Amino acid sequence: MDRPHASPLLSALLAVGLCASCSMLKEGVTHGLVDGHYRSLPADGKAQPVYLDVEDDSITAYSVVRTDDRRVIDTTTFTVQPLASARTPGPCTTHTYVKHGLDLDLMYVLMKYRPAAAGVPPQVNTDINGALYLGYKTDRYRLACARDALGRNHRTVRNLGFDVGGFIGLGATAMNATVTQDPIAIDYTGVVLTGGVGAFTSVGRLGFGLTVGWDHLLDEYGARWIYQDRPWMGLAIGVNLD
Repeated sequence: MDRPHASPLLSALLAVGLCASCSMLKEGVTHGLVDGHYRSLPADGKAQPVYLDVEDDSITAYSVVRTDDRRVIDTTTFTVQPLASARTPGPCTTHTYVKHGLDLDLMYVLMKYRPAAAGVPPQVNTDINGALYLGYKTDRYRLACARDALGRNHRTVRNLGFDVGGFIGLGATAMNATVTQDPIAIDYTGVVLTGGVGAFTSVGRLGFGLTVGWDHLLDEYGARWIYQDRPWMGLAIGVNLD
């Protein structure tokens, strides 16, 4: 008997999502620093709120003051710093900008570890799983300097992010007599609703994380499946959609 496959619609959606993610990743790795409100952490000064205006070759940091519970940008007080490969004359100090906010990702669970259940030993599964992830993220952008062979300073921008949040999506799982309490007559690939929580660290738009979740089989064999609604631990990769 031929083995049935997962829903063609699920496979198509995951394929489209992966292609879109690769495109955004290619762009996002070099453009993670964008216009917006940040907290400035100079290497030799006091932390303060700023608004960054990011251009292709420079960053302008405007001072921000609070007036009547509002943030007001002071366009008369600012500093300008070159970006990327622009040569920096004179001293080149390290500077860090920190930003907090919500993080929306397209997430793929690469591996799931399932504890022993119903006499079946612990399992490691690598079936296809895709989900939307929403978390609270802290991004740190560190502007440093690299010196070339001629002694000239060049700006470098390094991004590191941390976030925690929850996810929900769809996945695939192998169904056979081993993973059902009441053996079934066929082997097939079932579709599951998957959800849980995760913690990620990221560089640019690409994140790697640890997840804890559950799966709910969406067909009539759900009551027989030994992993129905049971917790699992996993490794995941995410691509930012913001």
